[in-house]
Amino acid sequence: MKRTPSVPFKHPRTVLLVAMTAAGIALPSLAVVPEADNPIFNTPANSADSCMADAYIETGGKGLKDRVGQVINCTAEDVEIAEVTVKAVDGETSSTGDFTCTLGDTIEVTADLRVRTNAAERYDTTFFVSRDLDSPQVVQQDEEACSILIPKNDFKSTGNAQNLDADQCGDIAKSGLVNDEYTLVNAVFTMTCTASPGSDRVEFNYCAAWDVQEDPANCSATGAAPGQEPSSKSKCNCDIIPLNIFIQPDPAKITKTLKSASNSGTEPMATFEYEVKIERGSTDADLVITDIDDLYRSVADSGSPKVGSSDSPILFDLDGTNMDTTIGNLTLLGADNKCYDTVPVTLTSSMPTFMCTFKVKVSDEDLPDALDPTTETPMPPAGEEEYQNFIRITSVDLNGDSIGNNTCDVTDNLTSNDEGNCSNVIAVKITNVDPSIAITKTPVAGPGLQNIGGAWFVEDQGLITYEITITNNSTVDALSLLTLTDTSVTNLLNDSSGTPACNTYPASLSANGGKFTCRYIVNVTLADGASYPNTVNVNAKDNENRRTDDMAMVTITRATPSVVLEKKVAKSGDVGIPTPAIDSASFVDSVTIDEPGGSAHPVVYRFTVTNNNTTTKEDLTLTSLEDDTLFSSVRATAAPVQRSDECAFPQTLSFGTPYVCTLVAYVDGNATNVSDTAYDDTQLVNTAFVKATSTQGKQIQSQPDSATVLFKDVPPTVTGKYGLSGTIFIAVKNTSFEAIWLSELSIFNTPVKDGNLFNGYRIVNDGGTLTGIDEDPTTPVSDAPLACEEPGYTLKLDPGEEYVCAFTVELADFNEGDFAEFQADILRGAPNRNVVVKFVDEEGTPVTTDAEVQVKTGDNIDQ
Repeated sequence: MKRTPSVPFKHPRTVLLVAMTAAGIALPSLAVVPEADNPIFNTPANSADSCMADAYIETGGKGLKDRVGQVINCTAEDVEIAEVTVKAVDGETSSTGDFTCTLGDTIEVTADLRVRTNAAERYDTTFFVSRDLDSPQVVQQDEEACSILIPKNDFKSTGNAQNLDADQCGDIAKSGLVNDEYTLVNAVFTMTCTASPGSDRVEFNYCAAWDVQEDPANCSATGAAPGQEPSSKSKCNCDIIPLNIFIQPDPAKITKTLKSASNSGTEPMATFEYEVKIERGSTDADLVITDIDDLYRSVADSGSPKVGSSDSPILFDLDGTNMDTTIGNLTLLGADNKCYDTVPVTLTSSMPTFMCTFKVKVSDEDLPDALDPTTETPMPPAGEEEYQNFIRITSVDLNGDSIGNNTCDVTDNLTSNDEGNCSNVIAVKITNVDPSIAITKTPVAGPGLQNIGGAWFVEDQGLITYEITITNNSTVDALSLLTLTDTSVTNLLNDSSGTPACNTYPASLSANGGKFTCRYIVNVTLADGASYPNTVNVNAKDNENRRTDDMAMVTITRATPSVVLEKKVAKSGDVGIPTPAIDSASFVDSVTIDEPGGSAHPVVYRFTVTNNNTTTKEDLTLTSLEDDTLFSSVRATAAPVQRSDECAFPQTLSFGTPYVCTLVAYVDGNATNVSDTAYDDTQLVNTAFVKATSTQGKQIQSQPDSATVLFKDVPPTVTGKYGLSGTIFIAVKNTSFEAIWLSELSIFNTPVKDGNLFNGYRIVNDGGTLTGIDEDPTTPVSDAPLACEEPGYTLKLDPGEEYVCAFTVELADFNEGDFAEFQADILRGAPNRNVVVKFVDEEGTPVTTDAEVQVKTGDNIDQ
């Protein structure tokens, strides 16, 4: 079978014909061409009929079995269609001369058929055009397998066949033709949009039949077998002519796949990776992908286009951007968009699939709200915001005609536009991060408030200040406080007692550690040792109305610090050892000593101080020991030497370790109560207490405790001692004509100076009153002598001036012989044993005189 040269292939970009039965768009019904306008008969040209081989058998043709697949052996080339110029398809014209159709569709073709003859005359020329891939010369046993083109016989200059035998079917003769050809202009006929495998152009698969004999009655355009069948198996000519009608490719198969490990992410954002796969359809026609879009709708978010709504979806032009592009809650990540700059791409038999990947970030921390929790409606689970998304492409065939519906939308509120160049739907979701709040509570002020070993104590009842800190532990959402309550305060959000007050709470706490700290005051009444548990509760919600709560409890125990004193007394022994030992049983509440007490019979007091803080066991600081007698009384003085365990303050008093100390005292008393004293002389009862401070500064005082010293009667005893004191009077008068100065005043070569000692005597230079040393011993000296001048001397006597002074010499434990010797020595003026008074004049010449002495005795014992 011969093939005519193919028509050159063209690639126009202008869309001229849209035949999209695959997209759900119905083809227009084939037009009925007015008979007068068609150079071939409308019937059977525009209706399905039998092909040439079947018609040959039906009309009694010989040598061909009526069996599918049998073939007429066409070898003659008397008549042929040399060229088919398509001018319209289904009534649509094209400025480019190229047309498209959908594979398998029945199309109405308007074309110029250039008919050529290779014989002088041929009658009743008829053309059978296949409606499938089989040639019309093949037996198909199908009454609708071909269209039969019968030229009309009213010959004109153009457009119609000749009329040689006066029947309906057109004839052809070289005479009257130019180049042995004529053209059926604007012939309209139906055929099928089909082509051989590997071809994308519609094929005009035809066979020409004719009669070699002139027979005016053997051809009709109507009847059971219209037109002319071959007069023999060889009297026919077949060929396939590719037309300038291109078979449109099938719409692509588009698949969107989620490449991420999960279709779910947690707020506030998650990134999802997708893969786009576009596959060529089943036809051999090439498909050009010109645009790839990614579209999104959200299930519930009021800020995004909703699924099932008429809102326009969020659309990302995947092939058109390599920059981060944010629309609403979504961001196309440009650096990860591998679909960028990939189109146009042509899907061919050798490259039938196109694939690319991209990533989209969903930023959403405002998820669907929860219902307010009630007893009937518990808090719902974590919210989800679902984003449904799909791919939509624009594609054309090689002529630029659109393929498939690029306005399809599979997530809107219409079902009529679901079909088209849209992929399957992928659903990804952002799930709620549950809110989380934490509250801490700490007492910060109160009567002696302290923390010991993690437990809280106060030393007294009263006002306690609590500090609370509320922390938003959510990594995503801010929190709004709903309630804040305390065991003792119904609504802390209205409380203004503390600083900062809790009623200054903020509108919201920011995520990732937003805090609010406030204080409030509670008046706590507690018995000693009792505890006060106190609980604070907080309730909050996030922006999805989901709730979170927390509580904190603090227990405060009242533990009043206490110290206990025990006071005992014993007779004091050797303080250097010391005795009695501090833990001796000799220390008792009452002890008896010999009267009158004093240094001869010292006593020692023992004080035992115990830390009585059995609850807190905290240290105390002893600050003082207070005793009503020690040592602020005439009846008790501190011994000059104390023991090594003498009481000293301050002292740290630890729980479990008493502080024990002593004081040694001289106490006075009498076995008989003396009437002229204001106290009971027979006993000394003194009471003591200690003072201390707690670690919080609280002043503490112990209970008082007493000890008693009794005085025992002691019989009297007598001892004797004697003493001598002699007052030496000196009277010197300057009888010379010039002034003199004192240069020496001594006794037994010892200068007169208060406190000087010589030979067991002591000088007391304190003046005195003397009588009887003048002519009249009974007459007192007119001037009471003052103490004598002591070295270095400054005394000056002018002529006629007199100097009088006196000093005393004391002698203890003397006897009569000592006194006589002393007096005698003084009176005799023996060398080195007398009183010397020496003056000098201005030349330094000494003037001496012996003193006149009067001795006056008196008791000077213990003085």
